[in-house]
Amino acid sequence: MKTKPVPYQKRIVVLPTSASKKEIAELRAANYIPICCDDPSKVSVLMPVKSIYADDLLMSALHGMSQPHSTNERARMVEEFHRRLLAKEAKPQAPTV
Repeated sequence: MKTKPVPYQKRIVVLPTSASKKEIAELRAANYIPICCDDPSKVSVLMPVKSIYADDLLMSALHGMSQPHSTNERARMVEEFHRRLLAKEAKPQAPTV
């Protein structure tokens, strides 16, 4: 009996920073996530246990783009998204049935 692969399942591969762009592109095409780092012990993998809500993602993206002529939209989005996740973690969760 064959098992079907889980949709969007990807494997993480840690490569040295000297890896070529061609190697990285080939890994991405093969559904791997290449992480370039010379010290693999510094790589952390975070596995979310709660759902990420689309409204948090959207509002974070809008926050990142809210300042015209900003050159750091990505960092602003990540900071806002992180802030929203921390705020959700701090709220007491209702029990699920």
